[in-house]
Amino acid sequence: MENKKNKIILYNRILLLINKGLFLFTLLVFTAKYLNPTYFWFISILALCVPFLLIIHLCFVIYWALLKRKFALISGITLLLGLGHWNKIVNFSTNDKPSPNSISIMSYNVKGFVNWPNYQNNNAKQLFKMLQKQNTDIYCIQEFYKTKNITPTKVQKTTKTN
Repeated sequence: MENKKNKIILYNRILLLINKGLFLFTLLVFTAKYLNPTYFWFISILALCVPFLLIIHLCFVIYWALLKRKFALISGITLLLGLGHWNKIVNFSTNDKPSPNSISIMSYNVKGFVNWPNYQNNNAKQLFKMLQKQNTDIYCIQEFYKTKNITPTKVQKTTKTN
């Protein structure tokens, strides 16, 4: 019985040590939005872990709340500091209208018009009409190759809206 209790104490100490290390690591990752990624690129890459870190901290809060309430503060504080990151992970907005400052981007892979047998005529025109209907601010056309019949200038002139 004594041996089992010692194992549980050791297990909790190891988890506490992991929790404290994760707390420091998460604080480092939270600083990524204030650092220039040119010089601190590694921290910027680590910022991709934020959703997972917040979920792990949530699990730690639940675990420590059930056992030792004071240790739940470690991850609880981290979750409070990470509130600004939650809205980037889970969108709670009910507003369907884009903000006036937003831009729209459309990416379309034309695969070099391989499946467009007569691309310089009707099919390309249909594509450009579809692009025009989207009323998008930025078009990203992938695998688009300049030919004598289709050039970026012609695409730009075709898709311009008045």
